[in-house]
Amino acid sequence: MRHGNGFLTFAIVSMVTTAAVGASRDGGPTIAPAAPAAAAVRVAPMHVDASPPAYPRLIAFPNAAVRAKVNAALAAAEKTAREDRQGCIDLVRDAGRPARDAIWRLTVDVRYLTGRYLSLEIRNSYDCAGPYPTDDAPMPMTFDLTTGEPLDWRKVFKPNPAPDESGLELPSVLYRLYKQRYAKEGGRADPECKRVVQENLSMLVLRLDERRGLLVQPDFPHALAACADEIAFSPDQIAPYVSDAKFLADLRATVIK
Repeated sequence: MRHGNGFLTFAIVSMVTTAAVGASRDGGPTIAPAAPAAAAVRVAPMHVDASPPAYPRLIAFPNAAVRAKVNAALAAAEKTAREDRQGCIDLVRDAGRPARDAIWRLTVDVRYLTGRYLSLEIRNSYDCAGPYPTDDAPMPMTFDLTTGEPLDWRKVFKPNPAPDESGLELPSVLYRLYKQRYAKEGGRADPECKRVVQENLSMLVLRLDERRGLLVQPDFPHALAACADEIAFSPDQIAPYVSDAKFLADLRATVIK
């Protein structure tokens, strides 16, 4: 692994399709060691905090079609962010204030990059003459680099064991795991947060981190944002609930112990 010149180069170890897949004692899938294949994967820049807002690009990848698809999605997100920023400025002007009073900030950090996945931590803060400012709203993006599409988390985790009519976009086990951890270690900002999370948790956002594993955080409105603690789950902690063996193998091989 090498940091420098605004990008990150990884020696990618990918599992061949003939690798043996089974079940581990903890209930999660396992994948047998397979012959590695090295390839250069680069993203630049690794950190963006610019005005107007900008997103990184996948600048080197073995599959040109996947690279183009990912970069098209990043370019579209960048275009939307710039339109949102201009909209914020327009709202401030419409309120009779100078454009310089508009506060709109987007930060983008590459947190996970392998031959299979690219995961970005994206935070948006803004104050556009409305009643409440928004601070560090999470907007993560994670790509499946085998297809170039956004990662479908529902295919990563085992389906709900019983029909779920809650309308949740993610498997209910993720909400249960988050609530359990939050009850033990979350809510330090306000004693009421533990109750808020237990009663009002309706949307979670996920991302990957090479140092911490799977990061889970509520996407709360402004009034509840102080309760939106981000909680990390190690590969071993989520293993019993993962159905995608290659995902789990990649996470275990990448997360720094």
